[in-house]
Amino acid sequence: MKVTTEKLEGSQVRFNIEVEPERTEKSMQRAYKKLVNKVNIPGFRRGKAPRAIVERFVGKEVLFQEGVDILLPEIVKEAVEEAGLTPISEPEVDVAQQEPLVITMTVTVRPEIDPGNYRRIRMSRQPVNITDTQVDDVVEHMREEHAEWTPVERPVAAGDRATIDVEGFAGHRPLLYAPEGQPLLHAEKGKVFLDQKNVEYPVQPEAENPVPGFADQVVGMNAGDEKEFQLLVPADNPRFEKSELAGQQVTFRVKVSAVKEKHLPELDDGFAKTSGIAQDMAGLREELHKRLKSRAEAEEEHRLMDLIVDRLVDQASFDVPEVLVSQEVDNALDSRERTLKYQGTSLDRFLREEKKTRDELRKELAPQAARRLKGMFLVHKIGELENIEAAPDEVDVEVERIKSILGDKAKISDERRESITADLRHHKTLHRLVDLVTREGDEEEAPIEAAETSEATQTADTAEEAAPVGTGEDKPEYAAPSL
Repeated sequence: MKVTTEKLEGSQVRFNIEVEPERTEKSMQRAYKKLVNKVNIPGFRRGKAPRAIVERFVGKEVLFQEGVDILLPEIVKEAVEEAGLTPISEPEVDVAQQEPLVITMTVTVRPEIDPGNYRRIRMSRQPVNITDTQVDDVVEHMREEHAEWTPVERPVAAGDRATIDVEGFAGHRPLLYAPEGQPLLHAEKGKVFLDQKNVEYPVQPEAENPVPGFADQVVGMNAGDEKEFQLLVPADNPRFEKSELAGQQVTFRVKVSAVKEKHLPELDDGFAKTSGIAQDMAGLREELHKRLKSRAEAEEEHRLMDLIVDRLVDQASFDVPEVLVSQEVDNALDSRERTLKYQGTSLDRFLREEKKTRDELRKELAPQAARRLKGMFLVHKIGELENIEAAPDEVDVEVERIKSILGDKAKISDERRESITADLRHHKTLHRLVDLVTREGDEEEAPIEAAETSEATQTADTAEEAAPVGTGEDKPEYAAPSL
């Protein structure tokens, strides 16, 4: 077949493919053999009718279209391979002419990437210094985690834990109060937004859970006490600005069933042993110092990675194909929807609160999606220029690590393994870039045959897998009052 190509805007290529008559005829014959076994033609046993009869019975156009459908996957694959291109979208195919058969095809391909003179970029690592105070904070966090809570017979104090039953009503309005201020007569209950039993409530006056001022009301109560009180939910508090309760006067009814106070363990060698990472306090502090330093180095490494990619994207001159941007926006929306669902709400509710349509949100997300993709393209291209690859044994190690998380029975498909390989190659390229931009001197170093990650880089890359040092985890944004 004869193939000509034409570059279009938006990283698209148009193919003009002329198929030899002999090959077209073979596909028509294959179409006939396929159809003759599917249709019942009077006077002939199924599969025995001549081609001319079948063509008259089903129609010449039907036979032709069946032949083209058989032929298309083959010629599309051959044309793309001959041109040395990698499509990133499904081709748009049209039959321009039947005799001889001429096919026009438009595909979106990877854009031509020019990462510029990335070896001229220079940046400096920020020094990593871990202070005794930072280690003290982690030790104190570990101490808090090992605290024991023991029942006491006294009023609730700040820092205690109170076991409570709690109900919260919006729109509940007392009509009559006792001289002491306690409500005696109430209007009909409003909307119940909180109803929990036997809750272990940490009494922290500065806390805003479930609303500001709640903990202050619990302080001073004894086991067996019941109390009803009202609080105003601040409309200007960022935590509540999107809540239906913002600006409302809400009523709580609380019953305390137990009061517990905290007892922290002594900071001795026995405490160090409970950590599982040291046998004495000196060893514990030393190990925590190492882990904090490794984590800080990893954070500095990733800070530099982000800066480098931003610099590369800012100076890049190519555009990302719209089809890829649209797919990336779809992924971002899916991720946003999962996050909102975890927070107890939905994307539709989020859009209503923000007074936006889905299309408007897509337009907002598109620039950052294009920027992320541009960064990925640039890093991929630099990986090629630097001859960086993920070795099979490196992939094996990562596969085993993932299996250890998912369980021994977890299966890693070939497609997943390819994705793991691409991720490893991406991260190795980023580490290589950090090494390049932080090196001393102005000379340009030639691309290496196989870029290797330095020992310091490997330490930074694996630091996040170290045992936790008490920095905590990100919490979901506030969705609704709860304890």
